[in-house]
Amino acid sequence: MRTSSDHDRAPNRPSMLIVLVDASEPSGSGRIMGSFTLPVAADWDFCGLPAGRYLFVVQAADSRSWVYVRGDEGEGTAVIFASSTERAPGAPMSELRLAYEEGAYRVHSLKLPGVAKLLTFDSRVGGPLDVKGSCFFPLPPQPR
Repeated sequence: MRTSSDHDRAPNRPSMLIVLVDASEPSGSGRIMGSFTLPVAADWDFCGLPAGRYLFVVQAADSRSWVYVRGDEGEGTAVIFASSTERAPGAPMSELRLAYEEGAYRVHSLKLPGVAKLLTFDSRVGGPLDVKGSCFFPLPPQPR
């Protein structure tokens, strides 16, 4: 009888956590407003966000998309620039994807079907303008 060994198992892969996002239709200027609830603390680019409810505004009409995030109770704010923006035609729902990497959750992407876009975030990769946002949340990014 054959037994399972470490060689038979799939390699360790980062897990993904999908958070549903309540997002409005885009305004005439291309802004989208919405909210989401993080069930766990997560790093979003260079900013550490504690678990909780958040409000956001996305400027997705520009070539350089950004997200303004505010804690529901007003406990912090952040402006985060997407490292890349792709078309996402036919996306069924708005969602925030968190990847579990190096012992912590990290926001990987924000999908917005209202504007058919997928914004990705990676602080390790400079975007077209290599612009950093600002973060005013009480918790620092999680140690790696």
